[in-house]
Amino acid sequence: MEAYDGERLKQEAPLLHGIPRTDPFEVPQGFFDRFPHQVQQQVTARPAGRWPLQLRRAVIALPLVAVLAVLIRYFALDHAPSENMVAAVDTTTAPTVDDLLLLDDDGTFAALAEEDPQAALGSAPDLTDEEIVAYFEDEGTDITELLTTL
Repeated sequence: MEAYDGERLKQEAPLLHGIPRTDPFEVPQGFFDRFPHQVQQQVTARPAGRWPLQLRRAVIALPLVAVLAVLIRYFALDHAPSENMVAAVDTTTAPTVDDLLLLDDDGTFAALAEEDPQAALGSAPDLTDEEIVAYFEDEGTDITELLTTL
């Protein structure tokens, strides 16, 4: 590799040739005498309107704590077992009216517990005998067992 002389550098890289050749590590006169005083001045001079560090931390921390509290409460309430859940009903024995009322969401079972459940639930649809028989056949219900039960 050959060394570049001034003329060749001027032709190939005029911008690079235009940079003055000085020592980049040269420090201005009196720099180390003035520098500590300038830094100390900037450290002690506090700009007007700037909040203290504790207040800035509180402004950031309070909304985060509030969001965290809401999330904890949301997940704690949503996943806690309640009396209205199916798991609260004892499945080893036949359900009682109270058990059915615990499972009731829209008042259907409450209407059955009234004196006249047919009036509370509304009128039954008018079905022909053939439709009823077809329904029981589709469901696989033994009609003789159904008649003995009724």
